[in-house]
Amino acid sequence: MASELRVNTLKDASGNNSIATSFVAGGSAKAWCQFGGGSGTISYDESFNGSSLTDLGVGRYQNNITSAMNTTTYPVLAEAGNEQSDYSAQDDGNDHNSMIGSRTASAQRLFSVDHDDGTQDDCQSMNAVIFGDLA
Repeated sequence: MASELRVNTLKDASGNNSIATSFVAGGSAKAWCQFGGGSGTISYDESFNGSSLTDLGVGRYQNNITSAMNTTTYPVLAEAGNEQSDYSAQDDGNDHNSMIGSRTASAQRLFSVDHDDGTQDDCQSMNAVIFGDLA
């Protein structure tokens, strides 16, 4: 038998700090993922609400989520990069910018662009966080 807990406000142990549960639910990430975008087969290193990844070509990926969003205008934060221990080497061909392309209720297109020359390029690490309301 499933249990259900219904509350409007959460409070800390002292009762001094409280927050509405709608704020917690609305402000929480609905999906996130981390994967290596280098050559070869891509797969999640870690994910929440991720169903699969699609490699769309050099520096182009699609993250597919299990539970769809209720619109196609939800916010997505993405980050692309290579593992670097020295941040002083900014023009070494290993730094990347991320871009977010088209999205549907259940998928986002992510792009990795080389910072030095502006071309699409595979990278070692892609990350995305999805916010909004689930369908």
